[in-house]
Amino acid sequence: MAREAISPAQKLINRYVFNGAVFSGLAALALGRYAWVAANTAEYNQLLDLSKQAWTAAPSALIVTVLSAILVIGWFTRKYVPRLARPVFLIDTYTYKPPDRMKVSRENYIRGARMRKIWGEEALQFQEKLLNSSGLGDETYFPDSIIQEPMKLTWNAALEETEMVLFETVHKLLKTTGIDAQDIDILIVVCSCFAPTPSLASMVVNHFKMRTDVLSHNLSGMGCSSGVIGIDVARHYLQALPNKRALVVAHENITNNYYPGNNRSCLVSNCLFRVGGAACLLSNRPQDRAVAKYEIVHCVRSHIGADDDAFNAIRQREDEDGIRGILLQRNVVPTAALALKTNIASLAPLVLPFTELIKCVMDKDYIPNFRTAFDHFLVHTGGRAVIEEVEKKLRLDPSHVQPSKETLFRYGNTCCAAVFYVLTNMESRVGCKKGERVWMLGFGTGFKCNSAVLRALRDVKTVHESWT
Repeated sequence: MAREAISPAQKLINRYVFNGAVFSGLAALALGRYAWVAANTAEYNQLLDLSKQAWTAAPSALIVTVLSAILVIGWFTRKYVPRLARPVFLIDTYTYKPPDRMKVSRENYIRGARMRKIWGEEALQFQEKLLNSSGLGDETYFPDSIIQEPMKLTWNAALEETEMVLFETVHKLLKTTGIDAQDIDILIVVCSCFAPTPSLASMVVNHFKMRTDVLSHNLSGMGCSSGVIGIDVARHYLQALPNKRALVVAHENITNNYYPGNNRSCLVSNCLFRVGGAACLLSNRPQDRAVAKYEIVHCVRSHIGADDDAFNAIRQREDEDGIRGILLQRNVVPTAALALKTNIASLAPLVLPFTELIKCVMDKDYIPNFRTAFDHFLVHTGGRAVIEEVEKKLRLDPSHVQPSKETLFRYGNTCCAAVFYVLTNMESRVGCKKGERVWMLGFGTGFKCNSAVLRALRDVKTVHESWT
């Protein structure tokens, strides 16, 4: 049985009790040391007499004073001690813009699907209805392998798509930041449903001739939230190793995951997922702070896969005809809501102001106002229903999720690269002022909900190529 998630109130109490206990223990050791040294002095005896008199006069006042000191010290520890860890900066992000020849409108997609005569009329009508209600626009991108006639759903075609996206994305980011590939110390490549050998990370190392001591990792099967996971893995490295730079690359292959069958649950992915890729450069080098856009303040990851319904909400499998596809169950949105609730239970004590946390303690049904903690919300573009569910659960204004809706409309669901597209949309459209906090929120198979909290180190207003 899955372990019950800890509520924000419980986390608040646990955090303060733990911090208070630690500092009380240290204080007790210090006082014990002083008492041992001064045990035979007149000053010690006078201090002991004064303590007895104070306890006799007002024991309750002393108790309140000690408890208040513990709470203040605990609050100070919670707020400032984490800052002693090595800071991690996000220097810049690049999101891939495919060539115009790859644009496919909803109407042209259905027209092409009818001409191919792969699907029956019922499956075609289902896809058309889903496309019209999905929140996607008419300028999303399909790979050449799917646009061409006949389709070419081969392994080599999938490799061609990935190489095109990965290599241009990394090249453009390195060019924008002025960083040479030889200066990359850590490489994290995430791609949920395409895992060739050699790995995608090895393909990047080979193409850009990176150093032999580069620490490379290839993450697959982690779902749409793996972009945030990539940031968290790189962050752990950078907090442990001094003076390093990390490159995180996110991409999903559409050719390899396109579904030419008639199972409705598998057809959903054809209507939502589109070509995309992103890369971001992280660093812990003090000299890079001056050029960095953000500091990564927190990363919180939640996994509710111990629950069978959550685990099976999205799965890659074969249909009744033996055709492989990505199966999306009807419980995806409720499962995402449950994962979100679990994630914010861990995130809330780290980011919410004290007044909001007290309200959580006083009322277990209280929904925290995250607008008091964040200025920008970058919600994963899993579909219109997912975005609207997050908006509802977090009591956000339509303007808070507008970057996500614009990204879904323009690029569709680009899987693990999605939150980076929302980030570049926010930077291009409204910008981010120094000191503002950004919440990156992703959902993924398994089922997972992952968060990254960014704090702007300077005013950011960059018009990215993908939004021109």
